[in-house]
Amino acid sequence: MRNPTRQPFRRSLKSSPKTTIFLLLLLLLLALSGLRLILTNPYGMSGTPRAENGVLDLRGTKLDNWHTLQLDGEWTFYPRRFIESDPGSVLGESPGRISVPGDWKKALGTDSSVGYGSYRLRILTNPDLDLSYKLTVKDIQTSFRLYANGEMEAEMGHPAESAEDHQARVNTELVSLPDTNEIDLVVEVSNFENARRGGIARSLLFGSSNAINSDRTYNVGMQLITLAILLMHAVYIGIIYLFSRKDKVFLLFTLLLVSAVFSISLDEDKVLLAIWPFDYEAAKKIALFSYAAMTTLMLKLAVSFSLEPKRQRRYRFYFALTALYGLFIIFAPIEAVLYSTKIGLFTVVTLLPSLWVPVLLIHYIVEKERNAIFLLIAAAGMASTLVWGGFKNAGWVAPGFYPFDILIAFFGTVAYAVGKYFRNNSALTELAERLRQADKAKDEFLAQTSHELRTPLHGMINIADSVLATEGEALTERSRRDLQLLGQVGRRMNLLLGDLLDVSQIRERRISIRLAPVLVQSSAAGVLDMLRYMAVDKPLELELDMPDDSPAVLADEKRLTQILFNLVHNAIKFTPAGRVSVSARVMDDLLEIRVSDTGVGIAPGHLARIFDPYEQVDPLLGASGIGLGLAVSRNLIELHGSKLSAESEPGSGSVFAFSLPLADPYEQRNAQEEAKRLRAANPVPSDLPPHVWEEANRHDLPSEDGDSRSRILAVDDDPINLRVLRGMLPEERYLVVYALSGAEALELLDKKVWDLVIADAMMPNMSGYELTERIRERYSRAELPVLLLTARGRPEDIYAGFAAGANDYVVKPADALELNYRVKALTDLQRAIGERLKIEAAYLQAQIQPHFLFNALNSITALSVIDLDRMNETIEAFGSYLQISFDYWNTRQLVPLERELELVRSYLAIESMRFEDRLRAEIHIPDEVDLEVMLPPLSIQPLVENAVRHGVLSRSSGGRVSVTARLENDRVAFTVEDDGVGMDEKTLQTLLTPSRGERQGIGTLNTDRRLKKLYGSGLSIRSRKGVGTSVTFRVPLVPGRLPQSEAFSD
Repeated sequence: MRNPTRQPFRRSLKSSPKTTIFLLLLLLLLALSGLRLILTNPYGMSGTPRAENGVLDLRGTKLDNWHTLQLDGEWTFYPRRFIESDPGSVLGESPGRISVPGDWKKALGTDSSVGYGSYRLRILTNPDLDLSYKLTVKDIQTSFRLYANGEMEAEMGHPAESAEDHQARVNTELVSLPDTNEIDLVVEVSNFENARRGGIARSLLFGSSNAINSDRTYNVGMQLITLAILLMHAVYIGIIYLFSRKDKVFLLFTLLLVSAVFSISLDEDKVLLAIWPFDYEAAKKIALFSYAAMTTLMLKLAVSFSLEPKRQRRYRFYFALTALYGLFIIFAPIEAVLYSTKIGLFTVVTLLPSLWVPVLLIHYIVEKERNAIFLLIAAAGMASTLVWGGFKNAGWVAPGFYPFDILIAFFGTVAYAVGKYFRNNSALTELAERLRQADKAKDEFLAQTSHELRTPLHGMINIADSVLATEGEALTERSRRDLQLLGQVGRRMNLLLGDLLDVSQIRERRISIRLAPVLVQSSAAGVLDMLRYMAVDKPLELELDMPDDSPAVLADEKRLTQILFNLVHNAIKFTPAGRVSVSARVMDDLLEIRVSDTGVGIAPGHLARIFDPYEQVDPLLGASGIGLGLAVSRNLIELHGSKLSAESEPGSGSVFAFSLPLADPYEQRNAQEEAKRLRAANPVPSDLPPHVWEEANRHDLPSEDGDSRSRILAVDDDPINLRVLRGMLPEERYLVVYALSGAEALELLDKKVWDLVIADAMMPNMSGYELTERIRERYSRAELPVLLLTARGRPEDIYAGFAAGANDYVVKPADALELNYRVKALTDLQRAIGERLKIEAAYLQAQIQPHFLFNALNSITALSVIDLDRMNETIEAFGSYLQISFDYWNTRQLVPLERELELVRSYLAIESMRFEDRLRAEIHIPDEVDLEVMLPPLSIQPLVENAVRHGVLSRSSGGRVSVTARLENDRVAFTVEDDGVGMDEKTLQTLLTPSRGERQGIGTLNTDRRLKKLYGSGLSIRSRKGVGTSVTFRVPLVPGRLPQSEAFSD
């Protein structure tokens, strides 16, 4: 049978949780208070006698090496007298009595604690004990001198009879006492700052030297441990705030811990003054400010933690007042600050939070977190710390450092936060799993849809391109245009499909932004190159108005390129004629990027709607697309923390602008430092390019006959990418040399000969597209293949790469097997072209016209009858000509200038002998030109022969042929000039162009192609009909510089 008397009690507990929590809090406070009473001053001695009439008799007290006692009781007091430093001032005066510790206001006979005087106490010890004694002085306001048996043992500050001579200081002091049975203790004190409390404010501790030292070590050790714990947590919570600045709770908690650190470090043993010896005023202000800040921040934290924002506003007035009081403590004179403590202002500021914080936490526990036992423990610890701290400051309890209350409060808060974190994490994990399942279903739907749309779309595009490539010449002009239009529409639909997927990802917040320093000018240049095909049929100019030294911005390079692509694409689409420009300017710490056009413009009423998905407004009604480009761009810019703005007027064009933060210079130096580190780790011989990989330094490079490896120039602004690329290409097959920029690559192209260039499409200053175009200005696709490598694999990127002149295109991250097959195919092609040039050179060497031999022999025969001396000279020149023509030197790629000139002189000598006055030949080589300069064999002689046969001798009167050389910086320019018949413009334009349908001599053409292959530039020909012809080429000045295999074999 149930007992009916228990039911009301149970119902009362259920109906009043506030009572239950309050009782639990009260029990915790009692437990903490009891723990404090037990653990405070563990070295203190209980039941000790008190001083009476200025005498403390300890002869019956058993002193030891572990316990201390307080010199409390009735001391002798001499108001306004310094009895040791000025003994004559007390003659005939009887001393008064004063209670220690306590304020001396009553003993001074004034309403203020300002003044000076002397304390005296005779201590009688047991003569049977063989102990040395010490004193601990913690709080004497505000300066003192301590004498023992007439000898000054300690001084803090400078006690004086006037405020002018007085100097205040506060600190904890250990004082050694004489080893006698009777100690006459005199303390001279002056106070001219603290009107609230003066004299010996806290008990002096007395005991054996070992006991005093042990007590000091315990207190200081506990303070340091507590400070270390609080500082460590202040640091990591502060770091958390730096990464989550929106949550101000972390900032409040960090400031609370810092305030607690300062307050504790100036309590009891004042360990802070051992590090920074502040004066009395600074130390007192820091102590008061930190304690007031700690209590206020405690209340602020509790308010933000437990109340809604609307209810938090009620505390603004109080926090404003406490902020003003904090400023008052900092800037007011110390006398005014201490006076505010005397009238109770400081007590009000600190006591209210002490009482209200537990109330708020209890309210929070009752209303929201009834199971938060750790939060209840934290509330009890906070309340105990604040209340007992107030009691100690008022002098109502014995001094001593007790850290456990604040540590319990802190660990209770941390335990509650950790528990809440794990509960939230568990809930988030469950929610994330549900979202993952939903996201997986959505992804499967989008993937299936994308496959169903793109497969037939790509088939349509490929069929149209295939028909155009194979049957284009057989189709009518209209059919060709229709097929081209079909391909363009298909590619545009492919772009729209990509926008659809981007919008879906943005809405699901699945697009991540990886910020890094990016040069906008390189991305913009690449985008303009990609979209240049759209402006081919329009009178439209694409312009990049950005200086080369524009600073880098912090952005996601892939997404920035996509933003610029959409904006420029949109501008070109709605600009029938005029200009589309990408520009930028620095504004403070931002770079404003603008895409402007001179197109049809947008009405003011429609500007706000153009960024909405699927929105197309007049005059865009007739445009293709579904209105997603601007929406995607706006969302991507917002993910970067910026906004996309638009300005436009109908008929005047539009301007779209957004800003990105400038990159940190430290971050911009990362790549440079990595590049320097890479170069330092991979030194190369001084005669090789500055970036040959480490194997070029570790091993002797094979000779020309033994080294069959292909030379690859890898270009990328990221050294890590270059390392990865090198690791994918086997070193026994390829010699990889790297360059960190397009300009560096062009410089290496001028110095060496390469089989293949592998370049990243998006690079600072010069994009891979621009680098490819610059290479194509010198070399054809067959002479120097280019393989573009990039992380962007959209069709528009690939089209732009081939349009710039690339031979192939690989998307990163590249498959190693695929990359090797593509590299092998391109290098094999280049090697085949090189072999063909060698065969042509060999043929050129053997190309001695039979009629030249016949004419030379006939001239020698004729001279044998007329002039034997001239015959001998002609035979000598003819022999020299034949010997040099068939010399093994001509099988090498370079010969000395002196040897090439011997061949030219021999040829000219024979022709001058034959044609006498019709041919005047001059060879002028300045002394500063080194005759050991290396140049391709048979490079000057074919030009001289052409000048003689097709230039001078085509005139009946003959003419002059000259060979000259001149220095131009680091090169030598050779010029073969004649005043013969010359050529017209049409003949000049076709002279260096290979012709399939006609038989064509290979002398001039072969020389031009060999020079281009070796040095990047060929023959420069100028001619005028009836005036003459001038042919110039340039070779490096450095003697012995070898191309290709010879350069890599030394």
